[in-house]
Amino acid sequence: MATSTPVVLTLTFLMVQAVVFLLLWLLWHLLERITPAQKDGLLRLMARRPSPVRQSPGLLLDTRLSVLPAVDTLLRAFAPFPRIKAWLLQAGFHLKVDLFVLILLGAAGLSAFTAAAFGVGGWGRLAAAAVGLLAPVLLVAYARRRRRQAFQMQLP
Repeated sequence: MATSTPVVLTLTFLMVQAVVFLLLWLLWHLLERITPAQKDGLLRLMARRPSPVRQSPGLLLDTRLSVLPAVDTLLRAFAPFPRIKAWLLQAGFHLKVDLFVLILLGAAGLSAFTAAAFGVGGWGRLAAAAVGLLAPVLLVAYARRRRRQAFQMQLP
């Protein structure tokens, strides 16, 4: 009986993770189908702020990795972060790299915390954190691939 309890807890944890990722995937697809005006309205409704004045998009691409200059300088010192910025833009995500890194760390922490709450041991928590860390990266890779395919379909 004692050996089956960790197995049951691990399987339950994996099922909860699968359901959470499925719900996130469904939310992602629902948000893809609405227009930008609907997205703005939804965000205004969620934030309960007044409608902003429309501004024309800038002519220059914002290449900053972070809004904070010190963090931007720190992120530029490491080679992968400018590449991550390019991947986010190619996927259609207009996120700064520092926010994406926070999302990665949050997903890994949430997965490890969920594993700990289910009583999973040390290696299981580490595996859960790795799954949580990998999920946003796979989401960006999936969105990037879909956007590239849509772009290629428009070419003659």
